[in-house]
Amino acid sequence: MKKLLILTIAAVILLAFVGCANTNTSEYIPDSSNGGNSEVPRNTETRYTEPPRETEPPNNGNGDNGDSNGNGEGGSDEPVYTEPPIETAPPQTPNPPPQNPGGNTNNPPQNNPILPTGVTLNHSSRSLEVGGHVNLTATVAPSNATNRNVTWESNNTAVATVVNGRVNAIGVGTATITVSTHNNRTATATITVTAPPVQTPVLPTGVTLNHTTRTLNVGGNADLVATVAPSNAADRSVTWTSSNTNVASVVNGRVTAVGAGTATITAETHNGHRATATITVNAPTPPPQNVTPARAVFNAINDERIAHGLNPLVWCQHLADVSLAHSTDRVHNPQSNPHIGSDGRDWNERAGRHVGENIGGFFPNNPTRAVNTWMNSTAHRNTILTSGWTVMGVGGYGTTLTVKFSATCC
Repeated sequence: MKKLLILTIAAVILLAFVGCANTNTSEYIPDSSNGGNSEVPRNTETRYTEPPRETEPPNNGNGDNGDSNGNGEGGSDEPVYTEPPIETAPPQTPNPPPQNPGGNTNNPPQNNPILPTGVTLNHSSRSLEVGGHVNLTATVAPSNATNRNVTWESNNTAVATVVNGRVNAIGVGTATITVSTHNNRTATATITVTAPPVQTPVLPTGVTLNHTTRTLNVGGNADLVATVAPSNAADRSVTWTSSNTNVASVVNGRVTAVGAGTATITAETHNGHRATATITVNAPTPPPQNVTPARAVFNAINDERIAHGLNPLVWCQHLADVSLAHSTDRVHNPQSNPHIGSDGRDWNERAGRHVGENIGGFFPNNPTRAVNTWMNSTAHRNTILTSGWTVMGVGGYGTTLTVKFSATCC
């Protein structure tokens, strides 16, 4: 009975191991196709070692394995069971690291920077004048260098300065401009600065006047104009002088006849070229001695001017003739405006120049009373005391007196 139980247990164990031998176990390995984030099963077969067969003790001929004394089943020589070895799994090979061509990665490989191997300039030397400039261009090699920045430096900023490649010439001398890459590759350009050339001014070669001779009466004027050649002369100014200022004076080309005689007016350039004009001044025409009232008015007016610090006026026969004609016209053709003639002309038009004019009565019986009356009238007084007058003419007819004043006689 005991032997049967042992055989039954052995059969059950054998069947269990046979069933295990047909059972697959799964092992998960990472799937590299999806970045290593999932696993796929891999079938591995479990190896089974068959246990050794049970052996029976030798048969003594005493029946069913009884003892040596014929005591049946209960003998001490029972069958021996050997336990099968423990099942072991085959050794596992470590999974290789996942391959990731083109997949996402947290630490991509780093590229090494490409360093400059050299730098060149578009000019190795330049000559400039003070105040000039030149632009230098730096080319870094290779063209795909990671950092192509450069720095600029001048070894003599008193001669030339540089900012971002623009060189400015400051003073006479030589300077070296250096461009450097970040890894100390350099190139240089020599800058020579010279003084600008001295510009030679164009000098006058001559001067001419619009008049070479003029004849004037005392108090008369003439305008001389100097023309310096060539027209592009750097300095075209002239200096005016008179050889006899008692005869004629000159200021900026305007000649004034002072007294009878002859004077030479000279215009001179700064480098000595001259032009001259001869000025002849006629002696003033004396007032008519037979017109005593006119002479009396003439003298009375000059007395007032001298008393007020002004120069006495010179007799002008032309103005005397015009004054006499107007006095005569006033007697025969009186007009509402005493300064307008019967022909409609005013005092300037009759004299042919700008003049001052006073008209009064009391002529010829009391001519000096007329002057006194004018000095008490603001308008007449201002006419007599005008500083710009140099000549005067007096003409009277009947009881009308006319006096004309001017800066020039002719």
